[in-house]
Amino acid sequence: MDLGRLLRDELVRHRLAAGDKWQAIRELVDVLMAGHEINLAQRPAIVEAVLERERSMTTGVGDGVAIPHGAVDNADHFSAALGVSDTGIDFEALDGGRVHIVVLLIVPRRSFGRHVRTLASVARLMNRDDLRTAIRGAEDASSVVGIIRAADAAASN
Repeated sequence: MDLGRLLRDELVRHRLAAGDKWQAIRELVDVLMAGHEINLAQRPAIVEAVLERERSMTTGVGDGVAIPHGAVDNADHFSAALGVSDTGIDFEALDGGRVHIVVLLIVPRRSFGRHVRTLASVARLMNRDDLRTAIRGAEDASSVVGIIRAADAAASN
């Protein structure tokens, strides 16, 4: 599934307040709640699934990007939130660099195959220098969503 299909303006935090990766994950889960992607009853299980995954191995993939994710029983659809950090966050990334773009993915546990394909699609998309630069330089959440949708469209042509 393309990231641009999952994101809406209200699911993008243009300026993350988080100072560390644990806060970033919680902040983006709260963005999902505010965007009505998940509800309060789902929040604890979702936070724990993503934190557990992060404790097992960093999701800081390098080049200033992290893709924290979790597969949960109580999710009924794929959800994504994206945050941009001006100062960067220590995600213990594989390349040792600070993370400026955090893409949080929540998927139903029963959709593991689609989960892996979605992760791979997001990773490929975020591997582009021009895209990362454009996202970091975007004026607002709406611009971020537009940049990602345009990149998705170009990739599928």
